[in-house]
Amino acid sequence: MLRENEDDGETNLTEAFAAIERFDVETGNFPSWISRWGNPSMLKNSSYRLDTGFPDLGWSASRDKLPEVRNVLDLEVLVLKGLKVASISRVFQLHRKSGDSEWLRRIWREVSILINAGPWAETKEFVFLKAIGGAYYREFIENVEAASVDSCKFLLEMTLVGCGIEYDEDGNPGHEFNLGEGLDAYMEPELVETTMETNLDACTILASFIHRYPFSLFITEDKNLGIGARNAKAGDHVCVFYGGKLPFLLRPAGAQWIFMEACYMNDVMHGEAIEELETGKLTPEWFEIR
Repeated sequence: MLRENEDDGETNLTEAFAAIERFDVETGNFPSWISRWGNPSMLKNSSYRLDTGFPDLGWSASRDKLPEVRNVLDLEVLVLKGLKVASISRVFQLHRKSGDSEWLRRIWREVSILINAGPWAETKEFVFLKAIGGAYYREFIENVEAASVDSCKFLLEMTLVGCGIEYDEDGNPGHEFNLGEGLDAYMEPELVETTMETNLDACTILASFIHRYPFSLFITEDKNLGIGARNAKAGDHVCVFYGGKLPFLLRPAGAQWIFMEACYMNDVMHGEAIEELETGKLTPEWFEIR
């Protein structure tokens, strides 16, 4: 899953691009002349480093593209080749406020009006769960991919109810919570037991991760869905750098870009942007990162 970097918001170059797999052996290190740049912190927890790899899921956003760095006179600017995939239009904070057990349900209701299911998904429930699972937890996303249309609806209810649990300051559930009883309000009772048996562990762990790592859920202008930095906002861009396993969020800053954080986005993680490059829908660009 995505995790926070050290030093409360500043990222080493090698840490920030740890997902670029040919980094050390085939192409040599990226320029060492940029030691650090400002990176707005998502979490105030210095014990977690930026982890941009999903090796078990085989993410490969740029497929077989090799990293490309352009030499420039300004040694404080890093220039990387890549693709501008999408622009963010709306952002929702994945953060539960005290006493608000319906927070994620409200987000779902609003998001479901704004997103498309897309050619690769049968339902909007699948799109929503795939985005959350892809960013946070492997087992959960596997359950989503294996679920039928009806099961996806039940899994969504489990997720919405489970994420409504209140946690104490130590990250533990604030009180004894019966997820089955919570589901009874939204599902037919005879379906609760079967759904619980298959998905309880994954949903419980997912809810815990969302509590510990409250990222942003974002919608792009083409009505896709992703997860990224807490301080993401409308106008930020999802970009794929050549050689990168994951896409990154960049913020326009004049003719340059502010590097923010790695992100997850549906329909991008397996190199779909490279397919659009090959068909002429996308064109490569140089990104001056400051």
